[in-house]
Amino acid sequence: SRSAVIPLSRATDDTRQLAHAASQGMRQLFEPHHEIVKVGVMLLDIISRTAATAQGCLELDVLQCSDAASGPLSEKSHALMLAVDGINERYGRDRLRNGNAWVNPISKQQQRTPHYTTSLRDVPTARA
Repeated sequence: SRSAVIPLSRATDDTRQLAHAASQGMRQLFEPHHEIVKVGVMLLDIISRTAATAQGCLELDVLQCSDAASGPLSEKSHALMLAVDGINERYGRDRLRNGNAWVNPISKQQQRTPHYTTSLRDVPTARA
């Protein structure tokens, strides 16, 4: 199976940046005319926000942290992620999600057409 590793320039707890990295990986793996059946994402070297800040991996000063590739990392970003997590916890999983998230995955079974010509149980019944 094919895989891609997308290193991040610094530690982040921003779902938007993680989704962007996942999209970059998909662009690397995508081949025209090939169906994508299943995709997984693994996160490596996970540490707490407190530990990342203490190690200097996660800087909270917007002026020091902003770059063109991933944008500013700030308390506003962290507050936004906490708000999204709070809403999803209160109102149900995936109530709020990234705009690039796949909303309704459809299984091959759901895409199957009825077998009208080969199975009597799939033939519609009309009642008067």
